[in-house]
Amino acid sequence: DAKTGVSGAGRKASMGTHFSELNDNFKIYKVNEHQHTPEIEQALNEWQPGLGPITFSAHLVPMTRGIMATMYTRLTCDLTADDLHD
Repeated sequence: DAKTGVSGAGRKASMGTHFSELNDNFKIYKVNEHQHTPEIEQALNEWQPGLGPITFSAHLVPMTRGIMATMYTRLTCDLTADDLHD
């Protein structure tokens, strides 16, 4: 689950990224086809080989820039919080 500002929705202007459409609102973006899903899967598989596909949903929120992502998983190997931060 990720919240992203409208600048993260690409350079091309669209009605969905106009302030008047997004102000006081939010919406899901690129459901099941987000271009960064393969990168996230690749990074996670470095820690947990064979993890498999993930579900990733980005939501456009009424801010210009930035992203906040929260991810959950169950690990089957021994990792510490420090390992994950590295």
